Amino acid sequence: MTAQEKTAKQQAVITRFNDREQSSNWSAWTLDEATCTMQPPIPRPDFIEGKIVFWCGADANWKETPTLPEGNYKFDFFAWQWILIV
Repeated sequence: MTAQEKTAKQQAVITRFNDREQSSNWSAWTLDEATCTMQPPIPRPDFIEGKIVFWCGADANWKETPTLPEGNYKFDFFAWQWILIV
């Protein structure tokens, strides 16, 4: 892969990452140039059965979410709550 191709691939990853809904929640994440993946400034904690953990940009850390209600919900990272999708 040429340097130009590598730079284009890295920029594509950054663009896709930043084009997501509520992307400012992850503004502290950076590109790992070796793996071409976005990485948090603090590694994700180990999985704990029954707990959902998301990155909280406001606290710049991983944070447990409220319990996921039954139904069709998505998580609002700014309100830090589940929002019903209608």
